Amino acid sequence: MRKKYVEHLLIYGTDLLGTVWCELDIKIDWSRHEFHMAAGRTTVGIDSRWRDGAAIEVDEAVDLFEKCMAARGLSPKVMYRYPAGADVQTIRKELGTGPGDPVKWAGVAEGPQMRVSGLDEVSAGIRIFLD
Repeated sequence: MRKKYVEHLLIYGTDLLGTVWCELDIKIDWSRHEFHMAAGRTTVGIDSRWRDGAAIEVDEAVDLFEKCMAARGLSPKVMYRYPAGADVQTIRKELGTGPGDPVKWAGVAEGPQMRVSGLDEVSAGIRIFLD
């Protein structure tokens, strides 16, 4: 994370055919993060909305994602998105990753993307195909 290689962490719930039924999306806005650091915010205030050190927004998105995965018997597929203008080949070599195949959704998925309270450069989202 220090090198700011990853901008989005995407975890897809896929069936045996590789069709995506749900997505957990954690985003980091590195520009906003740099702004906060320059303004002197070097710590994160954890309040009562955080459970066991996890932001409620992330916790709720993960919980809903896990329920979707279990209900449909899905397997996880992890993908990353790199910041615009990044040297993707260097990043992939350093992280040991490769290009991902395009995902095929079961249909139109919907769901919220929520900024994390007290850490607004991070957001958590969940998208689910509802048939």
